[in-house]
Amino acid sequence: MHAPFISQSNRRHALAVLCVLIVGLAAYANTWSAPFQMDEGLYLRDNPFVREGGGSVDVVRTDPELYKSVVQRYVAYLTFALNYRIHGLHVIGYHVVNVAIHLLNALLVYVFVLVTFRTPMLRSSVLTSASWYPAFFTALFFVAHPVQTEAVTYIMQRLTSLAAFFSLVSIVLYGAGRLAEEEPIVRTGRSRWSGPRWWYAGAVLFAVLAMKTKENAFILPMLIALYEAFFFTGEVKKRVVRLLPILATMLIIPLTTYLLLREQGVHLAGMAAGGGGNEIPWWSYLITQSRVLVTYVRLLVVPFGQNFYYDYPVYQSLLEPAVLLSLTLHACIVSLGIILFRSATRVDPALRVVSFGILWFYVALSVESSIIPLPRVICEYRMYLPSVGFILAVISGVFILFAKTGLGKGLRAGLVALSVLLVGTAYAAYNRNDVWRDTVSLWEDTAGKSPENSEVHTNLGAAFVRWGRYPEAMGELQTALQLASRSKRQITFLHIIHTHLGTAYSELGRSEDAIREFQIALKLSPQDVYAAKNLALEYARLGRFEEAGKLSPEFLTK
Repeated sequence: MHAPFISQSNRRHALAVLCVLIVGLAAYANTWSAPFQMDEGLYLRDNPFVREGGGSVDVVRTDPELYKSVVQRYVAYLTFALNYRIHGLHVIGYHVVNVAIHLLNALLVYVFVLVTFRTPMLRSSVLTSASWYPAFFTALFFVAHPVQTEAVTYIMQRLTSLAAFFSLVSIVLYGAGRLAEEEPIVRTGRSRWSGPRWWYAGAVLFAVLAMKTKENAFILPMLIALYEAFFFTGEVKKRVVRLLPILATMLIIPLTTYLLLREQGVHLAGMAAGGGGNEIPWWSYLITQSRVLVTYVRLLVVPFGQNFYYDYPVYQSLLEPAVLLSLTLHACIVSLGIILFRSATRVDPALRVVSFGILWFYVALSVESSIIPLPRVICEYRMYLPSVGFILAVISGVFILFAKTGLGKGLRAGLVALSVLLVGTAYAAYNRNDVWRDTVSLWEDTAGKSPENSEVHTNLGAAFVRWGRYPEAMGELQTALQLASRSKRQITFLHIIHTHLGTAYSELGRSEDAIREFQIALKLSPQDVYAAKNLALEYARLGRFEEAGKLSPEFLTK
């Protein structure tokens, strides 16, 4: 089969692949034993769908949240089920798959840039003949950037990286199909599978897989439509018709959500009024996202102070100075993209790539950083796919500058500078990954950066309990209780704090204190099976068998 995007020498492609793999493996060399974290207990380790090797989703129907997650993200959960079937809960297998997906994504970014520089609108660019350079360095900085660590090392966020994988394959296939329509070498190829329709069919198939991996893939058809508008030409009607199958995949996620909500008896109107189950109103969430996007940009430019669980302020008004400054910055960045697009014909067509990268960044974040309130206003893994556009814009801009100033000494000096910066970036990713080596390390780092967050201290206290560091656990959990009592937000995990405190007291031989904490936990959450079991054990330890027997038998058999 002829591949329309292969125009450079095989030696250069081999070098690019080798370098991407070496840099990526070096940045993630210390992640293989990083343990499961936070919600991976519910959604991965104890998930019946994963443990039973996939198949019917009915095994999780009794848990509405888990059922919804499995139905919407079926493809990702199948990969977890395959991991479990092969090696159970040994984390190294999960990390191998996550890192492999990340490396493949970086290689797809490389191919994507090469495809882009073959498009009709860029053929007259000064960079077209040297497109290997921006493709190579965009892929390298993508694979090495420390902001990607959460999407790769946090096992559960395979959801994000796998959805990005399917999305990148889809857009590459679409671009290849568009090139196949125009390049005679492809039209006259001997393989009957080399026609444009097969590239488009592949693009649609992988778009569907992306939609069934994570909901943020909803924006993929919009990215492909932008790609068509920026880099291809032709009759408008034919271009729109060509996009229709891709655009139709946008129905998958809302239809799935609607059917799930109807099945569970949730009314859409009530859900919208309540902010989608999140206590932050949609308008406050939207206003706050103007600040969050600035943080994302800052992390991509200067990746210091990364945090697993940000204690981020929620903003209420567009007139707050920080919000106004953020909106001004976004307006400037988008305006720059428009100016570059309009200047592309006069200066160099490659400016379209910079403009496209800017829009890619904002569009790719539009699902999670708009009017849909999510429980956490900021998460670093959300930058995974959007970062492709940001890095592409920056690297392309750098090489346009090199090209306009001459491809001689300036280029050599620039390549050296980029290589040095790349080494520093990969080293920063390696250091960030070191924080994930165990639960205590991760939550100690997080608590140092979010000291006023009660949930962070709860998780650190739970980590200390698991490590047998009970006095430290009690200190963290007491801090969590104090912070929760001062918080204006409803604390839904308060019973968990008391359950962990009860466990710590029990291990220290303080049964009466443990009983008190387990009783409080059950009062706050009568369905807390763990608290009920441990309360019964404490009663039995003190010879209070009658009180132990009064606990509901179904608790003790779960």
